[in-house]
Amino acid sequence: MSRAAISTTTLMLLAAWAPGATAQVFDFEAGADGWEPISGQWAVEDGRYVQSDASTPAYRMSLVGEPWEQGRIEADATPLTDNHNGNVGASFGLVAKHVDDKHWCAARFGSYGRCSLRIQGSEVGVVDLGTCLPDPGTTYHPSVILRGGLVAIALDGVIMGIFHDPFPGQAGRPGLFTETECAFDNVRIEGGNE
Repeated sequence: MSRAAISTTTLMLLAAWAPGATAQVFDFEAGADGWEPISGQWAVEDGRYVQSDASTPAYRMSLVGEPWEQGRIEADATPLTDNHNGNVGASFGLVAKHVDDKHWCAARFGSYGRCSLRIQGSEVGVVDLGTCLPDPGTTYHPSVILRGGLVAIALDGVIMGIFHDPFPGQAGRPGLFTETECAFDNVRIEGGNE
């Protein structure tokens, strides 16, 4: 599929995506029920879901909900500090699909000064989307849409990249991702199966 075809298809995907009956919104005022931290140190602080471990360069994820094959996840993300371990920098992101510990993909913003799609699976890889240098303390709005075998990544309403789903036809759980200290709020998840 050509780049132009993917862009046109994705724009149609984004335009056609309407909130579904299964939408969940998490503002964390009442806690983090339903969230499962699988790496990192996650806790609710001042009405935000905060990952506070920056001791090493590592992937930190917390997952929620039932597995999905398609859907949308978006959040307000505020990186709190730079992680100087391994020169990671300020980082935030969203898990698009976590099939299991060895098969997942996540949109990353700021890790090593870049924006990328990180894929862990039969083929490990990073799809680089360019420079991204988040300012600690500034809130950003990342989103990921999985639909029709495609993954669209956006930041503050701007499409950063469009890819083929690395795990087509497989269900996986959505979630939050960071490699440093970061606070998340107003997480909205709409999902389902094809």
